Amino acid sequence: MARNPWFETVAEAQRRAKKRLPPSVYSALLAGSELGITRDDNTAAFGELGFAPHVAGLSGERELSTTVTGQHISMPVMISPTGVQAVHPDGEVAVARAAAARGTAVGLSSFGSKPIEEVAAANPQTFFQMYWAGNRDWMLAAIERARNAGAVGLIVTLDWSFSQGRDWGSPSIPEKMDLKAMVRFAPEAPGATSGGHPHSHVGEECGIVLAGEMIFWVGDDKVRLEAGDAIYLDSALPHQWTAGSSEMLQAVWLITPPTF
Repeated sequence: MARNPWFETVAEAQRRAKKRLPPSVYSALLAGSELGITRDDNTAAFGELGFAPHVAGLSGERELSTTVTGQHISMPVMISPTGVQAVHPDGEVAVARAAAARGTAVGLSSFGSKPIEEVAAANPQTFFQMYWAGNRDWMLAAIERARNAGAVGLIVTLDWSFSQGRDWGSPSIPEKMDLKAMVRFAPEAPGATSGGHPHSHVGEECGIVLAGEMIFWVGDDKVRLEAGDAIYLDSALPHQWTAGSSEMLQAVWLITPPTF
């Protein structure tokens, strides 16, 4: 029996994320700074909240909409700015679209993976989060860019201005990207994809599958690659790929010139 793709709880979302994401990405999302005290306190505080359902004397109409800094939203819930959304090809743009579909606002971090112009275009109720980082001119330029892109408000974060110590959960960054590093950090997520639609660019590319299976399309041609198989193509041809099984996919890819 096929599993229902729909879910409603954060616990189920976390369970699926742990199964689908590479271990390094999942741990980076889950980890906190130092001992993780702030993270644990926030989780415990949120766990104290609950709903008290009233059965008798209910109103004939229910209204959840409210207003936040002049913005009318459909429910008292907004999408806060968060990091590491680049684990999905559409990143914050996909989150902005989802929030807009439900009639609520979204926040974009100044360390986001997508430009404010794309996020604001996907959701006209976009707030821009500004960290107290960099110099005054850089901060003012970032805020002005957000204003010009259509951001409706500013979220100023003053409780973080430098990287806290994180000895766990943060993936290591190689000093140089040689073949050994590429093999180590090759894609490892089941269900990985190049984005779900064909793309093309200037150059040539080749790759080899180290583990798992990859389904690769070049134009109208489709080929299944297994461990040890390699492929070469002219990057100007429309192409895309996806993982071919639930097994972890690992591959090394070389593109020249490095423009994509």
